[in-house]
Amino acid sequence: VGTAVLVDAARTARSTNALLRSVRDDLRASAERARLFAADAAAAVQAAAALVRAPVEADVDAVRARAAAVRARAHDLSALPVAKSHVPIAAPASRRAPMLTRLPATGTVSATYALAVLPFAVRTVDAVAVATGIALTLLVGSAAEALPRLGRARRSPRRRTRRYAWSVVLAGLSLTALASAQGVAWPTAAVPALAFPALAWAMTRWRTGARAVAVERRRLSTAITALTRSDDRGTRGSRDGLRAAAEVLHRDVQSALVLWALRHPDPRPSDTAALWPVLASLADDVERAFAAPPTAADAPALDALVATWGHALRIDTRFDAEARAVLDADAALAGEAVEVVAEGLLNAAKHARRREAVVTARVVRTGGGPRLRVEVETPGTLAPGAALRRDACVGRLGGRLTADADTVRLTADLTPGAPIVVSTEHRDGTRMPRA
Repeated sequence: VGTAVLVDAARTARSTNALLRSVRDDLRASAERARLFAADAAAAVQAAAALVRAPVEADVDAVRARAAAVRARAHDLSALPVAKSHVPIAAPASRRAPMLTRLPATGTVSATYALAVLPFAVRTVDAVAVATGIALTLLVGSAAEALPRLGRARRSPRRRTRRYAWSVVLAGLSLTALASAQGVAWPTAAVPALAFPALAWAMTRWRTGARAVAVERRRLSTAITALTRSDDRGTRGSRDGLRAAAEVLHRDVQSALVLWALRHPDPRPSDTAALWPVLASLADDVERAFAAPPTAADAPALDALVATWGHALRIDTRFDAEARAVLDADAALAGEAVEVVAEGLLNAAKHARRREAVVTARVVRTGGGPRLRVEVETPGTLAPGAALRRDACVGRLGGRLTADADTVRLTADLTPGAPIVVSTEHRDGTRMPRA
């Protein structure tokens, strides 16, 4: 039994480590692609600004040709593809993290041991001795398993582990004495002194490993979601900047060149000299538009959405000051919050028992960093089988539907644009990249 437990634990650990390594590589490649895209976008904008600043001949045809080149460059900025990552990334050095020992549930080792020895006991001793032996095995073993969880030892993992080791060894010796008292020959009677502690050790290793695997998988799932959104947000910010820069090129720079050509069919040197400061200023506008694109959404955008729905629903809004500050500072996050609230209010208008809703936005602290929790509560009950579609926008944002006795709640924990701290160390010492 102990061997089977260890084999299962090892197989589970290998499978999980392979999964972690695979996802680690994917995340590294994704982050590198986002970084390269941002670098390519910045270089393209710099090249466009240099084109605007470049001297042009004092000739109408040359100015019109420059306007056509600016228009083409604006189209290129809007359609800049995401860069492909071909840069090899060195794995960071491994470092083993201390692992908290998890003891098996009280009685688990004793019951497993009793079941393992039952076939042998039935063949070697009478029924009364079997019943007595099984009862005493469960009693002694359970007492040994419960002892480390009593008193001050339960507050200290190391002390609890040491006490558990001594208690299972004593339990094994007690079971050996019991077997001798029942007439079991000495070499066979000595088996419990080794088998019971070995089984306890194996099950402790299995429980510890299983717990570590479960925790790392849960953390990994959270990290994957947050990193995916973070990468998308980074690329989205660059694309917003590219669109803003392209708009300045297309709208302002091209217009300035075309208007100059129309107003000066026979340009004089003074006309040409007056064009250069205008183009230099517009080149600065291109760079500024990329560096600080117009904000797509913020806290007032969420207020405007609520005000619009307020004509049809009675809405109670509860946005704390910290949530408003986060929304104003992170346009992408504000856009996600608008999506969640819009979905919740739409559901309220269609399905709520009464045309009212409570919209809440607050910052909550988690082990993975701050999250903006957006909730929309409506009166009513959740229909059987009702759930968010995972391919819907709110579903992709991690939204979830829950229900109390008479309230339906749509909740989403959104990740602000802040570093995400994830424990990525695992049993074999491998590490995942930290975000």
